[in-house]
Amino acid sequence: MVSGCQGAFGEAPPKTVPASMVTAYAVAGKVTDHALPEISGLAVSRRDPAYLWAMNDSNNPTELFLIDTTGRKVGRVRLAGVRNDDWEDLAAFEYQGDPYLLVADIGDNYANRRELYLHIFAEPELTPGVTGLGGKFKPIATLRFRYPEGPRDAEGVAVDTVRGEILILTKREAKPIFYRLPLRLDSPDERLVAERLGHLEGMPGKHFDDLAKGAIRGVFGQSPTAIDIDADGRSMLVLTYTAVYRLQREPDEDWSEVVLRPATWLADHSLRKAEALSVAPSGDHAYFTSEQLPAPLWRLDLDLER
Repeated sequence: MVSGCQGAFGEAPPKTVPASMVTAYAVAGKVTDHALPEISGLAVSRRDPAYLWAMNDSNNPTELFLIDTTGRKVGRVRLAGVRNDDWEDLAAFEYQGDPYLLVADIGDNYANRRELYLHIFAEPELTPGVTGLGGKFKPIATLRFRYPEGPRDAEGVAVDTVRGEILILTKREAKPIFYRLPLRLDSPDERLVAERLGHLEGMPGKHFDDLAKGAIRGVFGQSPTAIDIDADGRSMLVLTYTAVYRLQREPDEDWSEVVLRPATWLADHSLRKAEALSVAPSGDHAYFTSEQLPAPLWRLDLDLER
């Protein structure tokens, strides 16, 4: 068991903290199945939180995999009518009483994509005991979009059903940028333009002396690789290559106001290539994992006090 405490981005945790402020995480299991060599997205099922959906990064089949909370693969489904250009995040959400999954095809390492895609699927039904699954599923909606200033690389997407918004966080800027799109369950004819909300404040800068630590743990260590929002739309988690942070929104606040405040540090981690995170529907815990095998599946217990 490893524990951390709350503080500003980049601050070292104090040696002693009140028990109510402790955020703990521990290994819940491990993904070892070779069908999941590059997990870039993770989503706790809205049909049964004892299971999680996972997907692979680019150059892999257009499939979603169902795993249990120990990391054991229990089934897969094929997604028809879509391509995996660069799948970078997966979100689960419930809207108007129905469960959905959003596949974010938003990776753009070389900043040359003119159009990006958010594919929304009805979450497949899970039978008791869940064995095998199978079948093909087509998206109920695909949102095509671009950024107002030109191409960006991003790996974090979250759905705020309370405000009816999809939030996107970029990866490669010294200060990552938040954008938003409307949550729509249709496929607009036009290409949407994401609205820029502002820089994520409080993110430690990238310095050349960090290169000595290696690319992932050093100069790119604070690059956001996944985000997720709890069901009440009040708390967002941000995963980087080295830590987990939280942003909290007051009931009357817009996310454009929230991102101007320093986020709260929750915990450091030692995962290599941590790129997938999901908050459970209850909001009291989250899971995160790595983009290489074997991939430890970590459970992060969250302090629900606001």
